[in-house]
Amino acid sequence: MTPARPSRRPLVTVVMPIHDRFALARRALESIYGQTHRPVEAIVVDDASSPPFAPPSVADSKGVEVRVRRIDENVGPGAAREAGRRLASGEYIAYLDSDDAWHPQHLAGLVGALDRHSDADMSWAPSIEMHEGDERALRRYNDEVHERILPALLWGRPWHTSACLWRRTLSDGIGPWKAINVWRQATLLQTPKYPWELLQMGNCGSPIETPEGWLVITHGVGPVREYVLGVSLLDLENPEKEIGRYLVRVEARRRYGECAFGSRRCGYPRSKVPHVICNRLTAKLHPEFPVHIP
Repeated sequence: MTPARPSRRPLVTVVMPIHDRFALARRALESIYGQTHRPVEAIVVDDASSPPFAPPSVADSKGVEVRVRRIDENVGPGAAREAGRRLASGEYIAYLDSDDAWHPQHLAGLVGALDRHSDADMSWAPSIEMHEGDERALRRYNDEVHERILPALLWGRPWHTSACLWRRTLSDGIGPWKAINVWRQATLLQTPKYPWELLQMGNCGSPIETPEGWLVITHGVGPVREYVLGVSLLDLENPEKEIGRYLVRVEARRRYGECAFGSRRCGYPRSKVPHVICNRLTAKLHPEFPVHIP
């Protein structure tokens, strides 16, 4: 009787953009080398670091193929990830920020989740934010299972970028990462103009680039907790110039937060360890909690 051949394990491409911070980047690379899943290729995109990032030796990579793609002009994390994505040859793609790290079973757990759910094209693991090694908070909503990306994505992205595994087919279907515009010097653009902005005023997320200008969704709070949503249009070339501004009063009820640990919504008790602890320093995964969405 001929013994059954072991099933082929899919190649996972890990794309890691870096800009300086070499000590953190090497720690992130170590967490890639320590993955129990094989085969893995790592594409490190050096986004104009100074000095250039030195690739590790083959002996140090523990069987992980490492390629370094150098970009001479700083383009930001989105465009750097896209440069790496275009070089990927894996059936699955994962992104790891240079200040994050994975538990050794991270990729194995997420590949297993997609193997068990052929109708799903992306899996993610819950993440915990850390500061100087201390656990701070479970990322909001990321311990839940969602059957569809929409409408869940409208009220908050449940997953962290470093916590996901994507089928290559879905990544190609979504299309390229977009370059991120970064304004490094803070400038006051708006001040309270209406009574319902007097207590609080702010923007709801990043500006949206349109052919007509930068679209900024704003919120304001006035006396007696009167809430408003607003829309501002700023000039594309000079965002300090306001083209138009429109505000709408809305009725809103305060939604109180829920306990991140030990609640029924979480699905695991306080003593359990989430899949990924990431963003701002370190990450881990626990294989008992694979989460997927089609």
